[in-house]
Amino acid sequence: MRKDVKRVAIYIRVSTYEQAQEGYSIDEQKERLVQYCKAMGWVVSEIYIDPGFSGSNLERPGLQKLIAEIKAYDSVLVYKLDRISRSQKDTMYLIEDVFLKNDVDFVSMSESFDTSTPFGRAAVGLLATFAQLERENIKERMTMGMKGRARKGYWKGTSRPPIGYDYKDGNLEVNDYEAMQIRELFTIAANGIPNMPYNVKNMARYLSKKYSNKYGNWTDSTGITYTIQNKVYIGMVKYKDEYFPGNHMPLIDNELFEKANSRLNAYLSSFGEHSTYTKYMLSGLTVCGICGRPYYR
Repeated sequence: MRKDVKRVAIYIRVSTYEQAQEGYSIDEQKERLVQYCKAMGWVVSEIYIDPGFSGSNLERPGLQKLIAEIKAYDSVLVYKLDRISRSQKDTMYLIEDVFLKNDVDFVSMSESFDTSTPFGRAAVGLLATFAQLERENIKERMTMGMKGRARKGYWKGTSRPPIGYDYKDGNLEVNDYEAMQIRELFTIAANGIPNMPYNVKNMARYLSKKYSNKYGNWTDSTGITYTIQNKVYIGMVKYKDEYFPGNHMPLIDNELFEKANSRLNAYLSSFGEHSTYTKYMLSGLTVCGICGRPYYR
């Protein structure tokens, strides 16, 4: 049950010199907020300060300490709403999941925003609506940006560029040593390995004995299948289910790509789930003396 005197935690943030010049300095905020508490008859229990921190995220020592100690207060007071966060999503998280969840009111002095009042609680709903709109707009801009990059021939860009390429300055650049491995992979996928049954595991064993790559070796059978099916090696880039001509150099020609995939697909169709995965240790090692195909159980 709450005491008659409201226990208030004051939160202050300043990120730049310009804000200090505009009247948001730490001392100025502190003085105004303390005076506001006196006028309201509230007790200032603690003041949390984050000097020189952006409001774009929640990774601020003062704010994290406030969150950890939130149960000790009845209200959190800020000078202005953007002092707590410049992200509507983060603002809603703090108000709904940190403050109100712990029965703590949130008050912004400048905007007269107070969740202890009916109007303040209604404003939370409006903020939630705008936060959702912001998230949708961000998602749409990201989608348009990624598709736009693909249309211009740029690879999507991740921390895991395809084997055979390095990702530098927004472009795929040929890694000569890995490119040699890719060409050999497509050759054995198209023509088979001499004196070895045609299967993905044998391709993995064959390449792993000879080469390594930026991700280790070639023991991942699923990765080999994905690599053979990846059109990046014939100079294409993909966004969702659409392909666009890429700016990077192809590692193989279309004829070899089609031949390798045609044979691989025929093999995958014949063996289904057993083509890349085996349950038993000797699966795929015992072969038929007549047709040369491996046995699976």
